[in-house]
Amino acid sequence: MFLNDDNHRLRVAAAWLPEENKMQDYGEFTKLKPGEFQAHVDAANFPMHILEQFVPDLSKTAGGLDLDVTLNGPFTKVEMQGEAHVNDVQFQIDYLKSMFYIHNQKVVLNSTQIWAEGDTIWDGSNASAAIIHGGLRHQNFLDWGLDCTIETLGNDFLILNTTKRDNELYYGQGIGRFTAEFTGDFSKTNIKIDGVTGKETRLYIPLLSSTDAKEVNFITYRNTDSTSMALDGQGRFRRSELTGLNIEMNLSVTDDAEVQLIFDEQAGDIVKGRGEGNISLIINREGEFKMYGNYIIKRGEYLFTLLNVVNKPFTVAEGGTINWYGDPYGAQIQLDATYDETTPIYNFISDELTLANDPNVTNLLNEAKKSTRVNVTMHLTGDLFKPDISFDLDFPNLSSRVKSLTDNKLRLLRQDQNEMNRQVFGLVVVGSFLPSSTNNSSLLLQAQSSGINTLTQVFTSQLSNYLSTLAYEWFDGKVSSIDFDIAYNEYNTALNDPSNPNLTQIGRELQVRLTSGFANDRVTVQVGSQFGLGRPTNPSQNGFLGEDITVEIQITQNRQWRVKVYQRAEPDIGGGSRRRRYGFGLSFRKEYDTFDDMIKGLTTWKKKGI
Repeated sequence: MFLNDDNHRLRVAAAWLPEENKMQDYGEFTKLKPGEFQAHVDAANFPMHILEQFVPDLSKTAGGLDLDVTLNGPFTKVEMQGEAHVNDVQFQIDYLKSMFYIHNQKVVLNSTQIWAEGDTIWDGSNASAAIIHGGLRHQNFLDWGLDCTIETLGNDFLILNTTKRDNELYYGQGIGRFTAEFTGDFSKTNIKIDGVTGKETRLYIPLLSSTDAKEVNFITYRNTDSTSMALDGQGRFRRSELTGLNIEMNLSVTDDAEVQLIFDEQAGDIVKGRGEGNISLIINREGEFKMYGNYIIKRGEYLFTLLNVVNKPFTVAEGGTINWYGDPYGAQIQLDATYDETTPIYNFISDELTLANDPNVTNLLNEAKKSTRVNVTMHLTGDLFKPDISFDLDFPNLSSRVKSLTDNKLRLLRQDQNEMNRQVFGLVVVGSFLPSSTNNSSLLLQAQSSGINTLTQVFTSQLSNYLSTLAYEWFDGKVSSIDFDIAYNEYNTALNDPSNPNLTQIGRELQVRLTSGFANDRVTVQVGSQFGLGRPTNPSQNGFLGEDITVEIQITQNRQWRVKVYQRAEPDIGGGSRRRRYGFGLSFRKEYDTFDDMIKGLTTWKKKGI
């Protein structure tokens, strides 16, 4: 039999001798025995897309195969000997949506194996390779089984390249190193993957999406109806044997990978984080999907959104955790995210100032009317898909006398979460604390400032995103991260001052900040400036107010040792216009799984004289 065209050739020659005949030669076949056959298959550049007819979830197959193999023996025990050469073959595994390439590799064929020992397979970039060990086992074309291991040579192999359309549970780009073991047979295949994430890995987990279950051909859905039962030899019902695919995926996630938890994709309500953890994903033949492990955030950000108009970036604190205990939808989280604002605290402690029994109450009033840094902390705990959210406040730069007043106020707010939420809403949306609800004129001024801030925020947010994208393309990826932040804030507050009932605190500030990361964010540089734009009540605060510079260097590869140097301009609580604060810090962090491990680690350091 011949199949020929301009690019492909297949020739199959075969002979069979019935049992009633004597041994004889026939053409190219010698010593042909009664009841047996001999065959020779010769192919040149035979199209590989024929594999799609036999292997499920395979597509975009191209390339050719050269084949030279002989077959002989009775049909019940076929002997095989020969080899195949794979020429520039490509294929896509649909579940992963990743392309793979094989260039000029040899496959050995015999009566027990189809073996590709030491062959090389390349990822979609054609730059990263993995080695194949093993292949298919069989016994004279019976009892087929898988016995194959694929192991990457580097840390940047592209294994996953899916979008939300492909998999709504999780999707993204998976790059790193892995070892994959394939065992079982074609009807009951087992896949075990041990992987470590690498650079440019992006994993997206939508949290507020719903979808109908779709049929996939490697999952057998369990039917509890009696029709799925069969009788055994003793007349008892037994469940039909399950077939399909078992997948066990053990991932060591490093801080080279970015994980995004998507609460509202359209509004940009997303938690982005980099960290470390060990996660296991298990899909069995019954269609059950289990997820175990933990993820510890090293650094990240949360973009707080309101009606897709207000967008305020929160910084996710180091040490936040996400834990899975089987149910992928039942993950438990414990995260803290912080946001900084600069604003006067007069409205926040106006009641405390009125009741303050202090001979220097005028100095307290003056300090409360000056802008100061306020830290907002958002606590997210409980169910990942429905977290409990609470807030807290901190005032790091106040004098001890004013701080005692804010501490008293905070004790009251922590017992009244509604009022705490109201003040946080004012800080995040308006940019200042909200006065008491009885001060109608102040509320009107706050509403006016809120409208102006909202409009300018939309514009500056879009401008910041545009500049960040433009700068990243300009540097052509030479920096690991780059971000522009441009923020305009106006506060217009009627101060409830008994000595001056018509006093209004007016301020407009513009902040410009550039943050760049180098060497995979091991070196981070942040440069910012502050400008006063028209302060009728304090003209000295107009124009350039000061600059902020922060440099953080993660000295070691494991990021345990860090050095931080900073300079920033702050309001002077002593009565001046602005002052500069300088700081230097050296930090060390090492984590232990148990208390005993910590003691052993400290003992080892002591013995080494560290």
